[in-house]
Amino acid sequence: MKKMLMDFDGTLTIDGMITSVVLKELEFLKSNFKDLELILITGRSYGWANCLIQTLPFDSIIFEQGAGMIKRFNPFEVIYYPHFEKNEKENIINTVKMIDPNLKLSADQDLRLTDVAVEIVDKSLDEIKKVLETLSKHFSTDYKCVLSNIHINIYKGSYNKLLAVRHFFDLNSVDEKECFFVGDSLNDESMFQYFTNSFGVGQIRKILHLFEHPPKHILDKNEGAGLADLLHKINNGRIGVCIPVFNRPNALENVLKGFLNYIPDYMQNWFYFILVDNGSTEFLEISAVYHKYRKMIPNLFLLFNNKHETTFRLCRARNIAMNFLISNYKDLHFRYFVFHDSDIVSTPLYWKTLFNRMISYDWDVENILVGERIFVNEWNPNDNVDPSKLERVKSSSNYNLSIDRRIPYLLGEKKGFEEHPWAFVHGGNMILERSLNSHIEWNETYDGHWGYEDTQFTYDFINSKKNRKVIFIKDLYVYHQEEINTCSNYLNEKFDKTNNPNFNKICKLILGFKEFKLRQYSEMK
Repeated sequence: MKKMLMDFDGTLTIDGMITSVVLKELEFLKSNFKDLELILITGRSYGWANCLIQTLPFDSIIFEQGAGMIKRFNPFEVIYYPHFEKNEKENIINTVKMIDPNLKLSADQDLRLTDVAVEIVDKSLDEIKKVLETLSKHFSTDYKCVLSNIHINIYKGSYNKLLAVRHFFDLNSVDEKECFFVGDSLNDESMFQYFTNSFGVGQIRKILHLFEHPPKHILDKNEGAGLADLLHKINNGRIGVCIPVFNRPNALENVLKGFLNYIPDYMQNWFYFILVDNGSTEFLEISAVYHKYRKMIPNLFLLFNNKHETTFRLCRARNIAMNFLISNYKDLHFRYFVFHDSDIVSTPLYWKTLFNRMISYDWDVENILVGERIFVNEWNPNDNVDPSKLERVKSSSNYNLSIDRRIPYLLGEKKGFEEHPWAFVHGGNMILERSLNSHIEWNETYDGHWGYEDTQFTYDFINSKKNRKVIFIKDLYVYHQEEINTCSNYLNEKFDKTNNPNFNKICKLILGFKEFKLRQYSEMK
């Protein structure tokens, strides 16, 4: 994250006051991101900006709707455009009083350099709309009338908050996706339109119908409480990626290259990648791949599963990864645990989708998220390969099909998802969306044989608390690297579950599951 921009009144404040809750999160944000530029953009006057820059942890403050800027390192240097000619501001004030003698000017009007601010805090929405229409009609030729949370601002010129940001800061050198903006009113519309990571605090819902370009995300809580909640998620929310590993160092290197290339730099600190080796016979090669990437990927760890009765120990490996993160990073909230196999290559869209969901959604919401697996042949990590260009192949893990067999059910084209949603979760690409105090472990009695540990995990999770669901998100797709010439090697075994103790175990647990799965298998033959 390079820049965090926000409005003041109704966004940072709560009932007109600056609270310790917001200040705490702002200070934490500054300490977390050393190179972050914190920018306040407000309709308030130069006089207010001069005070705020010396008391709040902002690097810069753009004031009076974008007319000027003041910086922390030199609060006495003001950059602005003197849009008013001599006596022009006084003429506007006299005109406002002539239009409606009951209209009041802002208490800080004498400290304003470039606009006239009319108070609206004591008016209803209908009254505000009427005043705005009247003033806009009267001043339509030479001036703009813009509605903020507390004022109607009248000014001369074509500037707005976005134009000011573009003017005062070199946005060309910064990816706009590395910037966040939070606002609450119509005078923030240009910012909402431009920034992908734009947020409106909760009360903006009341005026959404007035926007042509609303914010991309709307926070649950109102005013500064919504901002504080967002900052808390940015400060404390993390995503743990748990990957059991057994041999196939080339496939693993492609996975790590995907993390390195597909997760933007500004997001890297939010991700923790835990590799758990399951007794690889090619451990030296696995270790070499890990050491090659550990300095390039922040928060990359290699752990060991020391039980060696069998290499089929996915449950224990995933528990090791989760418990490592929870016990070693107690001040952080791992909002998501991503479970991938060591041959799963992600996409840029995957991580951006998950990150945006993390900072946008209520953290009390708990679900299992799933996405499509796209099957392609494993490639040499030394080749510059774009997996999206590779041909889809048939996969033995997908019953010799090239299209993920779950997709027709997840899209509602076939029946069955609502009856047994846990049947459509695959441990190679699934995400646990959890609240702070929620904890569930994988059932290690499934280790020793392939399959259905993901079904048991999801079934337990969904049924242990109300309102939990399995949610298919199309942007959470991944590439599954298929080993060359492995398709069809054990297809009969895939269909015949007679000797699979995991299948027999899950069928005893879930009523009707056996009949449902056998019906599915017969359709695929």
